[in-house]
Amino acid sequence: QGGAVGGVAITTTQDAMNRLEFNSFNKNQVQNGLGCAIQCVAGTFTARSNIMSENATATNMEQVGGTCLHTYSIARPGTMPVGIGNSNADPRFANTTTGDLHVMPGSPALGAADPGSSLTGVAEFDIDRQKRTTPADMGADEVP
Repeated sequence: QGGAVGGVAITTTQDAMNRLEFNSFNKNQVQNGLGCAIQCVAGTFTARSNIMSENATATNMEQVGGTCLHTYSIARPGTMPVGIGNSNADPRFANTTTGDLHVMPGSPALGAADPGSSLTGVAEFDIDRQKRTTPADMGADEVP
């Protein structure tokens, strides 16, 4: 079940132009031994403020794989990555059946993004073009 890439594969180094922050991953599948949401072979790259929920196959529930570090992110089910601010709590997406990955009131993602993240460039606005504010929300949706 699943192919060679689930949600995203990272093979680059980290710098101001190469960031993986403020994304929501849901219902991705990948072959066993790889991360269903994020697979990384980029050394010390750190992915921040992402939500990875319910990416899985019957035999692979790991959200992340490879060498990346993960901070201030939700990863469930599977092994929660070691890192500051990580959680395995339900992000409370609006409706995963229809692909609505907006977070609902009471979500643990609200105000829980990496406080050191730069809210500039592509991270300045969420999926609805709403401006992110500090403290930002994890994932692709910023709740006003």
